[in-house]
Amino acid sequence: GLGDATPKSLLIVPLKFEDDILGIVELASFREFEKFEIRFVEELAQSIASTLLTAKINARTEQLLNDSQKQSEELAAREIEVRQNMEEMRATQELAQRREAALSGILSAVDNTLMKGEYELDGTLISVNNRHLQTMGYQLKEIKGKNIEMFIPKEELEYFRKVWASVISGTPRQLEVKRRTKTGEELWLINQ
Repeated sequence: GLGDATPKSLLIVPLKFEDDILGIVELASFREFEKFEIRFVEELAQSIASTLLTAKINARTEQLLNDSQKQSEELAAREIEVRQNMEEMRATQELAQRREAALSGILSAVDNTLMKGEYELDGTLISVNNRHLQTMGYQLKEIKGKNIEMFIPKEELEYFRKVWASVISGTPRQLEVKRRTKTGEELWLINQ
């Protein structure tokens, strides 16, 4: 605003509030500034600095508020998602429990109606169910760890070994077989 004229006096006052400097006020004049004018500009600079700092703080507060609201909305959305996931997990657990109960019932029915034995590949008995023990007349401690051949009549051993070898090689078989109980009684069973 001075054009080509050179000012006689230049007044530079920082926009300072406490220890924060927010800018500078620079005034030029064709005459020297009076002391009251300098004090007025200094007080005005302090007031401007205070106003600028307040506006800056308000803008930051508004930004923080917006961020907080956004985070709150995201948190609420996550909470809804977690609730849905928990509901799905509960439903899955209930379904698994129902299936487990049904499977347990099926296994119980199998144990009570069919003879079942589990053997190593070499024919060593691992476990049998109660129906097997009742039918064959043994207690588990008498037969556990023994070979399956103890149940096979001598005249059937060679044929049994061929069948056992084919089962071990992966060929499923269903046969009628003769087995010998503890008392020596011979039974015909369907073996799978």
